[in-house]
Amino acid sequence: PSPLNVRQLAPKRTQSFLMMKSTTPDQKAQLEKDGFLVLPQFVPSELIGKAKRLANTLAVHPKADELIAGGNYEDAVTDLWNKSMLPAKMKELLGGFLHEGKKMLNAQVALILPGHRCTKVPGTELSTYNPEKNWLRDWHIDGLLTKGEIHGFSALVGVVLQDIKQPLSGELVVIPGGHKNLARIYGQSDEGYEHLLKNGQERGLEIARQQQDKDQKNSQWKPPFHVTAKAGDAVIVNYMLPHVVAPNISPDIRYCVYFRVITTYLTEKDFSLRHKRVSLALPFHDWAGMPGSCPQRRTGRSCTCLDKVRIRNTDKQNGDSRKDDTRCRTQ
Repeated sequence: PSPLNVRQLAPKRTQSFLMMKSTTPDQKAQLEKDGFLVLPQFVPSELIGKAKRLANTLAVHPKADELIAGGNYEDAVTDLWNKSMLPAKMKELLGGFLHEGKKMLNAQVALILPGHRCTKVPGTELSTYNPEKNWLRDWHIDGLLTKGEIHGFSALVGVVLQDIKQPLSGELVVIPGGHKNLARIYGQSDEGYEHLLKNGQERGLEIARQQQDKDQKNSQWKPPFHVTAKAGDAVIVNYMLPHVVAPNISPDIRYCVYFRVITTYLTEKDFSLRHKRVSLALPFHDWAGMPGSCPQRRTGRSCTCLDKVRIRNTDKQNGDSRKDDTRCRTQ
């Protein structure tokens, strides 16, 4: 396995400071490059404490699995969104999202217990664990569980409820820049797209995993990155970014809450139709607040960005060595 990568987060900032601070050009560039962005101390501690209290109640509830799967919670959890600056931040980045201005009613409470993706150490007590082998290879993107459908969205927004003190504590692990690889393999290739649509998550992503295995020098596939964040930190993840939950060899439960946000460019259709091929080919195409978004879509017009990507790929296959630039351009 690749060496652990642990983000060195910036010093803690007060909520009032963050409320006045827009996303910087450097942060936007990092988000486009890496596919994710950590916002330290973004959600107020008062909201974090109330949500964690409810999460503990859910953890011991006799119908916890049913409640967590349903995603319908009391305000203590959804207030992480409704009473914080997260909607404003996502509006800044997406330029608008479905149900904007309405109360968020759904969330995913993600509690990762000690021993997740672990094996017991022989000759020790039950609480001593080793990570499973090859757990890193089980990365995924969401919305592929039903073959023939891609339940796409724009951004996964996570809120950490308790400090994650060290790697392998059930934290989120991402493949920085992996969204570009998946876009190339599945969004920009007709063959790859049909394969993903037909085979779903388990077999559909195998093409990408095989390419990752061959890239021993990490020239295209970067080493995994362990997001060991602190309580109150928010994590914004592009839909196309490969990610996985780390094994939890620690003695603590990992507490996170996730929201899935959909740009207004993905219309109010059945959830299984909420993806656009161009958004799979160009992961930030519909993020109107980002440099790599489509200028035509920002004005409400249709675009030909996907056709342009196909033309560029054809040129490369025919020996054209021009720099590969998959940003959208006006005609």
